[in-house]
Amino acid sequence: MRKEKLVEKLAKGQITGEEAQELLGLIQSDASAPSDELMLKIWKASQSQVQPAENAKERVLRKVEKQLAVDEVATPPRKNRIWKLTQVAAALALLVLASLPFLPIRSTENLIQTGQDEQINVALQDGSWMRLNENSLAQYSSARSVSLTGEAYFDVEKKPNATTFEVRTEHAILEVLGTRFNVKSTDEYTRVFLEEGVVRFYCPDLDSLILMEPGDLVYYEKASEQLTIRKNEIVQTHTGWREGVTILENVSLSQVLSEIEQMYAIEFEVGDQELLKRKMTFPLPTTSLDTAIALLENTLIDLNIIKNETHYLIE
Repeated sequence: MRKEKLVEKLAKGQITGEEAQELLGLIQSDASAPSDELMLKIWKASQSQVQPAENAKERVLRKVEKQLAVDEVATPPRKNRIWKLTQVAAALALLVLASLPFLPIRSTENLIQTGQDEQINVALQDGSWMRLNENSLAQYSSARSVSLTGEAYFDVEKKPNATTFEVRTEHAILEVLGTRFNVKSTDEYTRVFLEEGVVRFYCPDLDSLILMEPGDLVYYEKASEQLTIRKNEIVQTHTGWREGVTILENVSLSQVLSEIEQMYAIEFEVGDQELLKRKMTFPLPTTSLDTAIALLENTLIDLNIIKNETHYLIE
């Protein structure tokens, strides 16, 4: 197919600007999300990837604003709503991924840090790879050991000698053989979502070991010293940030505003504090504040969002 041929050219660094725009259009118009194999080809592309033209990006953002608008009068079923978000996120993937550097790890010890609005693909010595989210820190003491603060998605290469791959956070030690999983770690908590394979989650504070299965979400909160396990989670909810959309499912308005404030370094002021308790499912774009505000306005259809010099007022 034409799309697969263009992806091959992208991976080889042979794609032209016009072809990059054509590929973007094919992904954008496709009714189904790209296959894992196709997305991996894009993720593993070299630094010679071509950034699509600005007008193409603007067209996609306009379509995202239209497609992701939340209709509170006639809300679709939960699965259909999440699948719709997945389709739009896939259309954004080329825009986001094409701008990411792809860093090979060659030395025995490495320290990599991302800043605001920055994501990095990292190729490890053993054939595994990692995508580091913004405001995150990863340190490599060996080819199969990573210490993480922040958020990262791992695709671990399985080795014949069964050498485990280890990820350490402040609150947990994760051991895997070959798998795909997402980790988010802060001073307050560690959260792990398993997409494929098996992960051994060990919590030193509780001396507790959990054998995770695909679809499992394990959450440890330091303040309460509670370990929570949830089954059959939707993949896009926990890994959508890789494609430019973080899906906040059934959360309070307070949490939505907090995520936007942290991501874009802005502040919100809410006149009625009771509004902060309102529950919603919100697709948060990770690359455009204007799009995030537009979606928030479409979600809070009975409220006004007013931009002041230093903050946003919701009333």
